[in-house]
Amino acid sequence: MRRRHNDRMWMTWQEAYCEAVAHDAEAALRGCALQVAVLIVLVLFVPTVWVTLPAAAAGVWVVARAIRWSRLLRKARTGRIYPPR
Repeated sequence: MRRRHNDRMWMTWQEAYCEAVAHDAEAALRGCALQVAVLIVLVLFVPTVWVTLPAAAAGVWVVARAIRWSRLLRKARTGRIYPPR
């Protein structure tokens, strides 16, 4: 059966919540990638100890956040996240 443009797709509250979480996680991961790119460019153009050490610390923090967001994204895509009550 072919869908018309005015057909609506009904989602449960959990499905809608998973879609929203997945959207937020994808945006956060794009932000993490941008942060890593900025840190790499900063270290390449200003290779001093005063830039490299804080950039390394910030890089570790960004990687930790990216791991958290990627796990959340995986859970959201598989539907294993439930909305708060």
